[in-house]
Amino acid sequence: MYICGVDGGGSKTSCLIANERGEVLGFGISGPSNITTVGIDTCVKNILKAFKEASKGAISRADFMCIALAGAGSKRRQRLIRNALSKLNIARKIDVIPDVCAILHTAISSNEGIVVIAGTGSIVVGIVGSIMYRAGGWGYLVDDEGSAFHIGREAIRLALKMYDGRLSKTRLMSKVLEHFNVSNMEELVDLIALRKVGVKEIASLAPKIIDFAKHDTIARFIVKNACNELVDSVISILNKMNKRVPIVLSGGLLINKKAYRDMFINELRRRLGDTKVLIPKFEPVVGALIRAYTVMDMPNAIEILEDNIRRKYPFLVRGEDIEEGT
Repeated sequence: MYICGVDGGGSKTSCLIANERGEVLGFGISGPSNITTVGIDTCVKNILKAFKEASKGAISRADFMCIALAGAGSKRRQRLIRNALSKLNIARKIDVIPDVCAILHTAISSNEGIVVIAGTGSIVVGIVGSIMYRAGGWGYLVDDEGSAFHIGREAIRLALKMYDGRLSKTRLMSKVLEHFNVSNMEELVDLIALRKVGVKEIASLAPKIIDFAKHDTIARFIVKNACNELVDSVISILNKMNKRVPIVLSGGLLINKKAYRDMFINELRRRLGDTKVLIPKFEPVVGALIRAYTVMDMPNAIEILEDNIRRKYPFLVRGEDIEEGT
């Protein structure tokens, strides 16, 4: 029996193939498969390409394929992708899920938890089986509080108030100017208006603001408010789910900036008490494969799979649990 896990995003598509015992048989990678940005044809083409690379021509058809995709949040898109792949006959059964479901399974094997993503953008998603509860993630123009872009935008906004004299000056403004290599705020606004500075560049300011927060009251206010926004979203999801579940952290800001992660966890536990907080142990493609074993009720294969991944594909290993709570 061949079980397949696929993770597709805006930059690449990864595929793992394993057997019913949890032994990994192959890994493949191809181009992007976020249906929102590349469309259905390219999405399907790159999934097929990653599968063929992972199978190395020895496997023409999987028994079960779990595909976790960015941009596949709606049932309609999931059905569209599943139908298109079914015509290619690469799997007897295909399960298409949003990418957040794979992230959940990189930390826990159960189907219940909350995923908090804070990278360039942000979103909080509660998962109970096939039911999903969402808070935030509505895009940088109207939302994405707690994200790198949100922190960078707030730093620029408050630096502009300092420049105008609407807010007492701190060293925050000089940090903003230094980051964008401009001499005054008007130059920065021009770069933004001319689209020389966009979402990615504004988000890149966030790590510096987080580092600077211990030295500057305004920077600390920005970072603390961003954490509070994420905690508010988690609480709103918990209220909808009406149960306590583990919380899995993801996204560059929460994973790579320990100071931000610690501030978020401290605020979370201050408001909720002891809470189980985890970080992904593996890349999402492993989570998609774990999800497949979970759906197929093969829990014994998961431990073997994880050991197999650590030995054969260490580049798919991320970290371990931050800490355990109750």
